[in-house]
Amino acid sequence: MNLVSIIIPVYNITFFREAFISAYNQSYKKKEIIIIYDNNKKKDLEIINKIIYKKKNTKLINNKKNIGAGFSRNIGIKYAKGSFLAFLDSDDRWSKDKLKIQIKFMKDEKLNFTHTSYNIIDEKNKLIGNQIANKILTYNNLLNSCDIGLSTVVIKKKILLKQKL
Repeated sequence: MNLVSIIIPVYNITFFREAFISAYNQSYKKKEIIIIYDNNKKKDLEIINKIIYKKKNTKLINNKKNIGAGFSRNIGIKYAKGSFLAFLDSDDRWSKDKLKIQIKFMKDEKLNFTHTSYNIIDEKNKLIGNQIANKILTYNNLLNSCDIGLSTVVIKKKILLKQKL
């Protein structure tokens, strides 16, 4: 079983607890969670620390200044030990078997990158829509529209290491 590094950048903690718990309670057990706090509100940082207190395989990185979600993800990638990287935004959440199903599919199909369909819910947890992933995604598809939800992406780390972060 391969280690999966789950990278969660956090600016706003409103839905962080739900996002973190959905990652922590994955049925896929060989994982680490890397949280990159990208705000300077000490009270929010204290809340995050309480949520993750004594949670195994969880690392919190506190940015000295706000650098944005993308750069924060890059920091998470640098700390990641897993051969797979999974991304979760702090206002999203996963179903319990998301990683187990997605990693198995990637291994079975010998894929380096996958993304999935996802549901869109409002702040009251009401389903308001969904985005269905294309079975095959081409470069030209991406030029016209990018409907990939970042919280659905799993990629082999070696693919990203070929790029300069």
